Amino acid sequence: MRIQELLPALRRELLASAIVMAISGPALAQGYDGYEYWQKYSISIRQGYVTGAMDMLAGHAKGPDLYHEANREGIHVCLAEFQLSINDMVNMIDKFYEINKDKRQLSAYFMLNLALRSICYDYINASRVASGLKAMK
Repeated sequence: MRIQELLPALRRELLASAIVMAISGPALAQGYDGYEYWQKYSISIRQGYVTGAMDMLAGHAKGPDLYHEANREGIHVCLAEFQLSINDMVNMIDKFYEINKDKRQLSAYFMLNLALRSICYDYINASRVASGLKAMK
């Protein structure tokens, strides 16, 4: 088979892969799924979800402003200091849903964000102040 014969199929595969990659990380990390779906996910799906969420919260995503960057830096320092793993963060989401039953309609991304902001509060504020920004209240 010649390469010209394979090109249409390869283009379709590349396009499909690009579309999946473009929408899956942000969609998964910021999904509007809530507890109803979170509880049905396997542990490997939860771990993948948290990995995507961390890319959005504190990983590779660049922030739109200085506050976002300072928050990101504070979360990085906090995660390193406490040696929090992906499994720890999955457990945080589980615990936040357990404690905050009135917030179960919120996405796991939002619950992780709440958990990290409460755990990493001092680190985030230190990073903000070091950047010449106002601390969180």
